[in-house]
Amino acid sequence: MYRIQFETAEIQSTLARQKLREVQERRKEAEVMAKSTRTRMRKFELDRILQDARDEGFKSGFDAGVRTREEPAFRYGYDQAHSRV
Repeated sequence: MYRIQFETAEIQSTLARQKLREVQERRKEAEVMAKSTRTRMRKFELDRILQDARDEGFKSGFDAGVRTREEPAFRYGYDQAHSRV
């Protein structure tokens, strides 16, 4: 009778160890995936920040160029209009 109980306990112990190994393996896989995902998200966030900065720089440069171009044209037009009078 004790032998049967011992064998049953041994089988349960083996199954429990096997299950524990599976859970630990899944945990390691999840940690690797999480690390990879965090790395990708950091890269995407940095890319977004850089693109926003580029867009802002482009817009401010474009606006400055438009202002620079318009000022002489306005003055030229103003001078032309007043010189005819």
